[in-house]
Amino acid sequence: MYKFLLLFFTMIGPALALPVPADIASQVSQRANMLASATLLEDYEQVIALSYPAMVNKIGGPSMAAKIAYEAVRLLNEEGVVISDLTIGEPLEYFVGKDKELIVLSTQLELKSEQGRVNTDSYLFAIREAGTDWMFIDSNALKDIKELKVYFPGLPEDFSLPQKAVKFTPITK
Repeated sequence: MYKFLLLFFTMIGPALALPVPADIASQVSQRANMLASATLLEDYEQVIALSYPAMVNKIGGPSMAAKIAYEAVRLLNEEGVVISDLTIGEPLEYFVGKDKELIVLSTQLELKSEQGRVNTDSYLFAIREAGTDWMFIDSNALKDIKELKVYFPGLPEDFSLPQKAVKFTPITK
């Protein structure tokens, strides 16, 4: 019955938010945790390999994306900032379009330095085209909702990017 409903909704127009089936939630969470591990290990070739190809190509392809990532982390490290934690939350929303699926996942990133901690609550978008694995777009890499709709045009008109939060906690001396 569930597969029939998915087929029906993909035929009638924009994607609707649906409950995330347990098997899909498990697949997405497993791949998202691979992304988090690669990020914490600063393995940006693996991060790029798990990133949505159209987004990677937009910034010049895999080698350019890896160079940009390594350079950004090098600059942070020079300033004494390190990525200390990245946690991927449970899938929040699930959309099925004509030929793609999209899942929104919450993320919590922590950066540490001598001055304190920065905790960021943000989001990842997992996209899967028919016959492919789940690939990811960090919401921080998007300018606005229009850009996300380029990669997943079936999003409902009333969909908006989830709110992000940033908190700085200074180290007390």
